[in-house]
Amino acid sequence: MRTGSLCWLELYTTDVQAAGRSYKATLGLETFALDFYGGTYTTFSPAGQGEDAMFGGVVDLVDDPAEADSPAYWLPYFEVTDTDATVAKAQELGGTVRMPATDLPGVGRVAKFIDPYGARFAVTTGASA
Repeated sequence: MRTGSLCWLELYTTDVQAAGRSYKATLGLETFALDFYGGTYTTFSPAGQGEDAMFGGVVDLVDDPAEADSPAYWLPYFEVTDTDATVAKAQELGGTVRMPATDLPGVGRVAKFIDPYGARFAVTTGASA
């Protein structure tokens, strides 16, 4: 993955199954359920390309206490070379950290933010980076 590139998308919603049906009907996207941290994580893939082509996931807002009061939204993830340095830089530039740099086994080191203008985004240093 290239530094600065969009590398993952997550849809935060109150109804994972309905969201999956809607995006399948609208865009032809397929969903796959993966075992993840003792629960299930639903992923999106282009039609007919299988799990190997997954590019994003769906998170139930009630499963994330930091997001429970939020309306549904898409969260883009960008690849960075150093998640911790990016956290420091984002704060320096007026961003708000919503989730500090955290290691997720098999995923990498991630952090979530709100930029100075209110947009949410996340960064990751991939597990193989």
